[in-house]
Amino acid sequence: AKGANPLVAVEPDERLSDYLRSRMRRAGRDVDVRSVGFEDASLPDACFDLAVSATAFHWVDPEVGLREVARVLRPGAAWSMWWTVFGDPERPDPFHEATIDLLQRLRDGPSTGVSWRAPFALDREQRCRDMERTGAFEEIGFECLSWTLELTADRVRALYGTFSSVAALPRDRRELLLDGIHDVAQREFGGRVERRVLTPVYTARRRP
Repeated sequence: AKGANPLVAVEPDERLSDYLRSRMRRAGRDVDVRSVGFEDASLPDACFDLAVSATAFHWVDPEVGLREVARVLRPGAAWSMWWTVFGDPERPDPFHEATIDLLQRLRDGPSTGVSWRAPFALDREQRCRDMERTGAFEEIGFECLSWTLELTADRVRALYGTFSSVAALPRDRRELLLDGIHDVAQREFGGRVERRVLTPVYTARRRP
């Protein structure tokens, strides 16, 4: 709607990329959707005015990925990456505490970060250092938005089903886990769960 051309979306999961293609076609939008990892997307040099990553860049090798971002951006172009982090490490999180026994056997993903540091998305020092090390970015900035998410037991179940560590489980184990989470939300929280959510946002510009 703003006239972006070309507009390219890179999504390695074919289910999501197929969904995006279908939705964009129905909306009459011309979007080039590529079902490939970002590092292998073969995008042209210095072609884009803006690049963004939404709750995804922890799946990319930061050193390789940021060099690739810098390569495809025009001088002065903008770069932003952000995440949705469920739970504030500095505030009580009753629902997380109530479900921790159910979740503790899940495999950690790359969003967890290094054990002795903050979660990947909240490790401001490291994320900014990653951009600085490329020598390609300036005006590096950070802001962390804090907000409250209210969910019914059904929506809690649906949300947790989207988490990669849950989605990767065999179907029977996944359904059993989600049933347990739904039961906690319904029985212990009266079917209404509040969780504090953080949205850390990193921004920068491509050096001229």
